[in-house]
Amino acid sequence: MLSVNEHKKIKWQLDNIPESIKGKPRQNLRTTLKKKLHEHELISRFAPFEPYLYQQFFINRNTNAQTL
Repeated sequence: MLSVNEHKKIKWQLDNIPESIKGKPRQNLRTTLKKKLHEHELISRFAPFEPYLYQQFFINRNTNAQTL
């Protein structure tokens, strides 16, 4: 999660990309900055994912119905 200063810095960088950077490097920079902002937005909106606990069983023809 980004701090307030990091968030402002990334938004500023996105709005003020130097004109000297052109073509593919500029596109890559914009994409990475947008991804960071999007990830921050998702982290602040949703709770972290926690999968359910489960136990893995080896099932074959000898497995009884109680295990299933």
